[in-house]
Amino acid sequence: SLGNAIDAIFTKNSKLTAEIIKAKDSYEKYNKELRTSQEISGQEGASVLGQVQKVQALSKIVLDQTSSYQKRNSALNELKDINKDYFGSLDLEKTKFEDLKGAVDNYTASIIQSAVTKGFETEIGNVNVELSKQERLLNKLKEQLDAAKRAPVKIVGAASQVDTRDIVAAQKAYDAQNIVVNQLRKTRNELNNDIGDSINKEIQLKTVVDARLEQYKKEQEAQKKADKDKKLEIANNKQLIKDQYKLLEQKKQLIEFEVPMAAPSGGAQFDNFLRNLKEQAKIQKELKQQQLDLENQVVTRGFINDAIAGFKNIKVPTIENVINPEVLKKNKEYTEAIK
Repeated sequence: SLGNAIDAIFTKNSKLTAEIIKAKDSYEKYNKELRTSQEISGQEGASVLGQVQKVQALSKIVLDQTSSYQKRNSALNELKDINKDYFGSLDLEKTKFEDLKGAVDNYTASIIQSAVTKGFETEIGNVNVELSKQERLLNKLKEQLDAAKRAPVKIVGAASQVDTRDIVAAQKAYDAQNIVVNQLRKTRNELNNDIGDSINKEIQLKTVVDARLEQYKKEQEAQKKADKDKKLEIANNKQLIKDQYKLLEQKKQLIEFEVPMAAPSGGAQFDNFLRNLKEQAKIQKELKQQQLDLENQVVTRGFINDAIAGFKNIKVPTIENVINPEVLKKNKEYTEAIK
């Protein structure tokens, strides 16, 4: 121990004695504050329990079906604000209990492990500071030992024995200090191993999150492509409707031009009149079917209604307008045609 080193100091070197005493006090203080790996893990993990409890409370609100949509959505947004990597991909409508629980568990493990890693970082910093102090003293004691060995040999006593007391004292002080330095180096190595293990655990947790984020990004890209394709499809559908509307408009104008306001009395003119009426009925039937088909597509209802409304003003005579008794029989065919 350093106490043994102090006992071994030669009294003539008061400056070195003061340094040894100072180093002894520093080392004793360091030892009192030194934490084991278990203490670091426990204390640093406890330091983030507030964050853990907040996340768990928010997740309970998100999963509480009795809470309002607004409250649940606000809780989910707060989780996303806390950490987008873990909670950014969650959706209030699609999130399942297992998904949210997995995200909360991973986040909890991650912040605890991160805190533990930082605890080891702090402890390694402390041991390096103390080791630097003790190594400086060890070097000075080595110089003192070397100086004692180089000093002229002293002969003492009636038996003319060599005086080795300075060398023995210097060696004792050096050996005691070397034990301290070696212990600090051992502690540093253990902490380096501990922080390495902690970082590996962090990486393992991060790997899970990164894989989920990568999957989420792929899903987002796929959704964007699907949305883009759907927009293109809608645009094409709208253009198709416009083109169809234009053709039907041309047919409407042709019928309006060819169909008189009153039915002709008979013969070829009436046959032509009836043919046009049948064509008009066919167009109206096509329009009705087209409206039903288009309602099943992702297009604006207003545009469809506008297209259909354009044919409401076609001037076509009805049965009541046909007053010539000679064509009543053929008007029955007309009635059947436009139903």
